[in-house]
Amino acid sequence: MLLRNDRKKKEVIQKEEKTEKFEQTEKFKQTEKFKQTEKFEQTEKFEESQIEISEYDLEQINIRNKENIENFKKLLYEKKNKAIDDLHPVALSFLEEKPGHTLLLLEGIRIYINNNLLIYLMYNSSDFKSFFYKQRKKNEFGDQNGYEIKDVEPFEFLQFLQIITNEESILENINDTNIEIIIKIAKDFRFYDLKRKCEEFLLKTDLVSDLEKLRLAENYKLSDDFKIQFISNLRTLNTIEKEEMEKYIAKILDQDLEKERKLHLNLLEQKLGTEYDKGLSYLLHEDYETALDIFDSIINQEPFGCKFRWGLKASLNAAKIYLRKHLATYQNYELPLIVILVPTDEIVEHTKNKISCEHLKDDVLVSSPENFLKELEKQNKNQVDQKIAHLLIDQFDIAQLQENLTNFRDILKKVTLMNNAKFYTDDMK
Repeated sequence: MLLRNDRKKKEVIQKEEKTEKFEQTEKFKQTEKFKQTEKFEQTEKFEESQIEISEYDLEQINIRNKENIENFKKLLYEKKNKAIDDLHPVALSFLEEKPGHTLLLLEGIRIYINNNLLIYLMYNSSDFKSFFYKQRKKNEFGDQNGYEIKDVEPFEFLQFLQIITNEESILENINDTNIEIIIKIAKDFRFYDLKRKCEEFLLKTDLVSDLEKLRLAENYKLSDDFKIQFISNLRTLNTIEKEEMEKYIAKILDQDLEKERKLHLNLLEQKLGTEYDKGLSYLLHEDYETALDIFDSIINQEPFGCKFRWGLKASLNAAKIYLRKHLATYQNYELPLIVILVPTDEIVEHTKNKISCEHLKDDVLVSSPENFLKELEKQNKNQVDQKIAHLLIDQFDIAQLQENLTNFRDILKKVTLMNNAKFYTDDMK
């Protein structure tokens, strides 16, 4: 009786184990890893079915495959930083010899690729295309000896092959653990489209830290478009340690001066432009205090600030707000006002609520807002009108103004280049 009960319990346990194993298998079949493996194996089986092979040859292939895998394990053990279990089943399958496949040799390890992968390598990389054609033309290697690829670790190349096996899902197969391997091979062998997909992954993912993205951009020469978009997308520079950020940006921008200038200009104007638009919105809604705070923050951002278009525009708007606040007592006079902004370090100062200017001629008032207010206190309306009657535009580099101050044309429309040059405070809104 006891034996019968034990047998029943054992049968129940075995049945439960089978059910659990079946459920796990079904779950695995739904994963991308299984789908990729299954699709790859179906392709391989189809290709193998087209080639006849004897039992003896098949036995020899199995022997070579076991030897190749053992050699690969030894190589990984010597390097002591990787394990064969870290590789995807699809990646491991390239270690197995298959009829009709092309043999590649990396550090003595035999790697076999089918015709589809061979075509992908040659079509997407001029380096691989040239390499295969030259070797075949010279006939330095027979099919048995294979093609030797240098300066690439077998472990990394197997991961690379696994990623590109299904061209349609390359971006889906890139992750935070293999991104550097893929970028490195894409750079070394000039896989431009693959490199672009790596950049796309880095821009979208949160699994890779910002500092790591900057390091990859520096080490593997990612495109300027990537650098600009990445840095402009940073919500705040405080998310990264300031010193590290500055160090990596300096290295990224360590190119010729013209390229550095353009890159600085683009990435910073994108960042400052967003802030400027926000400040302008508050200004249009007459929330002058908030707008002034935003414009001041743009002006005071070292080492950029007023050197760029948005910094200049923010400076001008900050001056308008400052004057509007302090000219309230003079509204009855309806005074004409000219604020001259010249985009040079000598004239535009990084100081709060003012724009420094110079006295060009005695009969022209070119003044900071503070000096203008003092002038109002000293003299009456008529005397002030006489002092600002003439605006000597020929004293300025118009081309430079148009380049650095996008709203300069709007200013010119409001300023008459004759005796009565006027820029009214009513235009500040």
